[in-house]
Amino acid sequence: VMVASFCHSLLLANRTTTTREVYYFYVTHFRSQKECDLAIMDAASLLQVPRASLGLKASPRGWFAGDIQLVQKGGDITLDGRALQSVQGSPVSSDWLKPASQRNFTVHTLAAECILVVEKEGVYNRLSEDRFFDDYPCILVTGKGFPDLATRAMVHDLHTTLGIPVRGLADCDPFGVM
Repeated sequence: VMVASFCHSLLLANRTTTTREVYYFYVTHFRSQKECDLAIMDAASLLQVPRASLGLKASPRGWFAGDIQLVQKGGDITLDGRALQSVQGSPVSSDWLKPASQRNFTVHTLAAECILVVEKEGVYNRLSEDRFFDDYPCILVTGKGFPDLATRAMVHDLHTTLGIPVRGLADCDPFGVM
C-alpha cells in the first residue's frame, strides 16, 4: 500500500524516480532493497501494469563497450562503443526497454562475433580497459552481478537484431550461470 501510494503521488506530479529512492523513502519499513523491489513488483502485478507505468525505473547497472554503434535515425553516430566514454564504456540506458521501433537509434556492428556478458564488474573493467574487443571483435556487456531489466533487454535485442551468439563469463556457481 505504501508503494502504491508513493507511485500515485509520483504520477499525480508527472514525475519518475528510481526504485532505490522508494527504498530510501521507506528505509525504516523495508529490511532491504530486495524486499522493497518485491513490494514494487507486487504493486505492478496487482494493477496489471509494467513497473515503468508506476513512474519507477531501476538505477542503471549495466555497462557496454566494444564493436557496437548506436546510430540516430537521422544517420549520425550517437555512440561508438570503441570510443570509451570511461573505463567502463557506456551505461545501459532504459531506452533498451522500449520496442526497437520507438527508440531514436538503431544498432550496428562492424565485425562483432559475439556478445560477451561478463558477470563480475572488475573482470569487465579489465577487459574494457585493455580493449579486449580490438583483438577479439565482440560487444562486452556487464550487469555487475545479476543484471537489471535494461541490460537483459539490451543483450536480447542485440542477439536478435545482429544475429550473433551470446557468450557468458561468470563464476561457476548457480548464481553466475543464472
